[in-house]
Amino acid sequence: MSETSNALIARLQAKARQYAEGHLRQQGHIPPTLLCETADKEIMLVLAELENELDNQFGSLARMTCIANTVLGAVFVAQARMVEDSSGMSAGTQSNASAHRGQYVLISVETPGVTVWQRLVPILRADTGTFLGLGEAETPLPESIQRKLPQFLPLTQPSETRRELARVFLEMVRLPTSCIRFIGVKR
Repeated sequence: MSETSNALIARLQAKARQYAEGHLRQQGHIPPTLLCETADKEIMLVLAELENELDNQFGSLARMTCIANTVLGAVFVAQARMVEDSSGMSAGTQSNASAHRGQYVLISVETPGVTVWQRLVPILRADTGTFLGLGEAETPLPESIQRKLPQFLPLTQPSETRRELARVFLEMVRLPTSCIRFIGVKR
């Protein structure tokens, strides 16, 4: 992996932690979010901002956003509740009732064609439920969960025709402006 790629991965990891901490402090939870970097801008796609009929299309919309904007790197951030038992962690349906339930931030970093870093970072809360911060220990995702996560970036660099088709698709879908944000122009 190149030094540039390593710097991009480190930058995306830091952004994911900063975004998660900010949301947990202000709102108490984290909506599933994709943070992206292109050569000249940063993009944020937030599931919580999608209208109900688009909720199930987050993966497709995120992929099209990445293709249309020639994304160089992306990080998916979401809140997860996991149950830890003798066989390891699982995202069980009864996780809220378990005494061994833990709250985590799921962070998955991608560069084109490769998912390079996936971790669960513990959410630290007071007994009252107040957010205290994120833990330092980062647990690799269990393979059973890794297989369920979508890959947002294409395996190869998309052609200009494919990028234009993705742009047209996104215009036809008419995403709510609150759902996708072009955070700023990179300098």
